[in-house]
Amino acid sequence: MAKKKKVASATKKDASTAVEQTEERLGAAGTAKKVSENVLGDMLGVGGKKKEPLERPDDKIVLAVEEDRTRLVVQGAGLLLAVLFALVATLVFWGAANLTGNVVFLLLVIVFLTVAWFVSRAMGKRFNRLFSHTNVIDFGERHIFVYERADPKKALVIPYKDIKNYRLIRQGRAMRLLLSGAWVTHPSGYQLVDINRPFKADTLDELSHQVAQIMREHRVSARV
Repeated sequence: MAKKKKVASATKKDASTAVEQTEERLGAAGTAKKVSENVLGDMLGVGGKKKEPLERPDDKIVLAVEEDRTRLVVQGAGLLLAVLFALVATLVFWGAANLTGNVVFLLLVIVFLTVAWFVSRAMGKRFNRLFSHTNVIDFGERHIFVYERADPKKALVIPYKDIKNYRLIRQGRAMRLLLSGAWVTHPSGYQLVDINRPFKADTLDELSHQVAQIMREHRVSARV
């Protein structure tokens, strides 16, 4: 009888241990899934659930400032070549490390993998904006919409009444629009809108006049 109790106790203990091990595996699997989703979300824009964006206010757009799509294509293609080069270099140094056992080659593998990851993020941003047809900034009748990301639903919405002043800075084939207000979180006190048009530089003069005209209509002062 005592022997049967010992066997039953041992069986119960083994079952409890098996349950604990299963829970640990499930927990590890869940953690791995979250990590993989975060990595995929960073690199490819896919992954787990995301917060629902705030509803965009209904406003008529009077001036839409588009991206220089040729710039996005050229930069995206250049970054793609850089990613391919980094991946090929990674494979070469990985093979060299296996053949020679030299730690230096392993360090180079880590370096080029890191480079490939960062460059792929930059490439993804260019191609996302290219294929989503997202503008740089839109001027509405009551709001300004700044598109810091490729998703138009995640635009930074700024009412004209909340803009203290603005600055337009022309730098070669680009124009910087600086917006000031209590809502700005950057230490400089300005929200930067970078309008970079290396292949459409001839449109910047007219664009600066249009922006200045809209700001005057909404009584937003220009800061020299």
